[in-house]
Amino acid sequence: MAKSTVCLICGDTKAPHLISRHRNDVFGEAYGFCKTCLKEVVDIGNQDSVVDMLRLMNIPYITSVWENALEKGGVNAFSKYLQLIATQKKFKSFMDSDFGDEDVPDDEDVTEDIEEFSVTSEIISRWGASKSNDEYIELEYALGSLRKIKEPATVLEMKRYVQNVKLGKALDNAMDAGDVKSIPQLRTAYTKDLEELGLNVDMSGQEEGRSLGMRIKEWEMNAPIPDSSEFDDIDKISNYVNKWFKIPMKRVFGMASDDEINQLYE
Repeated sequence: MAKSTVCLICGDTKAPHLISRHRNDVFGEAYGFCKTCLKEVVDIGNQDSVVDMLRLMNIPYITSVWENALEKGGVNAFSKYLQLIATQKKFKSFMDSDFGDEDVPDDEDVTEDIEEFSVTSEIISRWGASKSNDEYIELEYALGSLRKIKEPATVLEMKRYVQNVKLGKALDNAMDAGDVKSIPQLRTAYTKDLEELGLNVDMSGQEEGRSLGMRIKEWEMNAPIPDSSEFDDIDKISNYVNKWFKIPMKRVFGMASDDEINQLYE
């Protein structure tokens, strides 16, 4: 991590231990969010406020994990959530968010799985020897996540799944180590491998040979679009970009007005 980081909310330069870790590659290590500002800005009683900040940090929102954080963290629920989600290796970015009632393992479920886990000869053959029990658990969990998306049809495809998990692990290690030279190449290779395996469900939106963008275009061309101001910025993307990117950047460079700064705390 950088020796110091500029908080995008207050504009001050803070030491690394005062900054909450984010996953937004656009900001890199030079910019982040200090723990004090996050506590002041994020309204834990307002889901939109929580989701907006997690989107900006590129951290997934998982309903069951958030509920767990609320119960255990109280007024510090957001900080507790960041701690809990960091252990959920299955969820890597905001695109992995779950806003429904999908059964996501909580801490107790994970603990039970770990207690029942045993290293077999098949697991050793799959991942190699001389690994710790925790490493085998993490690798098997990642492999299971891919198999939930699509079961491998052949032994060869299963081997490709294993290679993909190893590639993802290498990317995680590079990011944890701050190896900026290796990260872009590993990310490109990992993304390409997911596409080749047909597992890039978060981004591809493929259906019957048509991408999600193509289908949205078709819907918009064949459905009435209301001409009313009430539908302006209905998804609040413009407001989101203005509040969480444009104004903070203007503040960092001393170009934000008092009214704009006040919008950060509304």
